[in-house]
Amino acid sequence: MAETVGTLSIELKAEIESLQKDLKKAQIELQKFSGESGKDFLEFGKGADLAKAAMSGLGISIGLTAAEGIRQISQFAVDSVKSFIVSEQAAQIFKLQLGSLSDTIMEDLRAASKGMVSDFRLMQNANRALALGIKENDLAALFEVARARAQVMGTSTSEAFNDIAFSIGKTQTRMLANVGVVIDAQKEYDNYGRTIGKTGSALTLLEQRQALTNAVLER
Repeated sequence: MAETVGTLSIELKAEIESLQKDLKKAQIELQKFSGESGKDFLEFGKGADLAKAAMSGLGISIGLTAAEGIRQISQFAVDSVKSFIVSEQAAQIFKLQLGSLSDTIMEDLRAASKGMVSDFRLMQNANRALALGIKENDLAALFEVARARAQVMGTSTSEAFNDIAFSIGKTQTRMLANVGVVIDAQKEYDNYGRTIGKTGSALTLLEQRQALTNAVLER
C-alpha cells in the first residue's frame, strides 16, 4: 500500500506541475492575443495562484490518503483545474472581443437567457457566435429566440443558440430546422436587399448574415 501511495503521489505531483505550466502558458497566450498585460489579466493571475495553492495543499495531505481515495482526489483536482483554465480563457476572450461593452452585453445575455444558462456557457456561446460573424448587438436578441425555441423543441437554450449562430454565420439555413425555424434564404436576401438598395444576389457575406439574423429575429 505504501508503495502504491508513493507512486500515485509522484504521478499526481507531475500532473499538478503540468497543469501549472498550462495555466502559465494560457496567461501568456492571452497576453499576446490582446497586446496588453494590464488589469484585464490580474484576475486570471489571481485565479491561477489560488489553483496552485489548492493543489499544493492537496499534495501535503496525499500521503495520508488511501490509494483509491488518491485516485479520486487526483482526478477531481485535474478536472477542476482544467475547467478553471477553460472558464478563465472564455472570460478573457469575451472581454477582449467586446472591450468596454463586455459587462453590458453580459447583463443583456443573462436577462435574455432568464438564468437558464451559466455565465460560462453564455460567454462560450457568445465567443463562438462572434467568431462566426454575428454582430455583438444581436447576441441578446438571438438568445431570447433560442430560449423560446428551446422550450418548444425540447432542447437546451445553449444548444439552440449554437444552432442559430452556426446557421447564420455559415449561411446554411437548413440547420435552423433543429430549432423549428424554416427560412427561405434567397427570399430573405431579396427582402433585405431592397432595404439597402441592392438585389439579393448582390449581397456581401456580411449582408447575407444580417438578412438571416433579421429573419430569425422576426420569427
